Amino acid sequence: MNLKEIFIKCSFKPNKNQEEAIKVTEGPLLIIAGPGSGKTEVLIYRTLNLILCKNIDPKNILLCTFTEKAAEQLKSRLRLYLSKCGYESIDLSQMVCGTIHSTCNEIILDNINEVTEISGLNKNFSVLEELTQILFIFENFEFIFGEEINERFLSKWSGKWDTIKKSIPFFNKITEECIDPEKLSQDSSLFIKMLANSFLKYKQKLIDSNLIDFSFQQRHVYDLLLKNPEIKEK
Repeated sequence: MNLKEIFIKCSFKPNKNQEEAIKVTEGPLLIIAGPGSGKTEVLIYRTLNLILCKNIDPKNILLCTFTEKAAEQLKSRLRLYLSKCGYESIDLSQMVCGTIHSTCNEIILDNINEVTEISGLNKNFSVLEELTQILFIFENFEFIFGEEINERFLSKWSGKWDTIKKSIPFFNKITEECIDPEKLSQDSSLFIKMLANSFLKYKQKLIDSNLIDFSFQQRHVYDLLLKNPEIKEK
């Protein structure tokens, strides 16, 4: 089966950009598109292309999205389109399809010994969600920001909650973009120095509490795959 046949059987008429993206099956591909532009359809038809045209086993395909609901919808629509193409017997049960966070969590649990060596995270760790991350920083505010830093932060921002709210994106950015906080702590800006030092204390408190936030969840998997090529290959 070829892509044209798939489009006909599923009554899908992609525009030029969508079709170009669907045809790409080798190497990385970055799609920049706004809401309602058909990103999900492109993802689904790229997957159909891999399974039906390139004969890729579904168990070797990983699909990530931002919500569990969206992940379920992806699988549901894949089954529907496979059925329309006459391939309803194809088993998708071993295809990994979930949120980026659930996928990262599964990878961490499957390789916890290696993750422990890299990050200090232990087996019975817990994950801070957005709300619990805020509460965690609030409960450890004095440790993370300190008295001197506390005063300087509160003079720049309107209060403790404002400080927490505006620090979290900074903390997440350091983690996700692999920025060296030690170098930031030597920055010419005193404010950046204080934020970097606060991040280091936040990170230490997470380690001591055997916790990770969503950003560290992704970072630990990145570091794991970077330092263990055999796991990446697997």
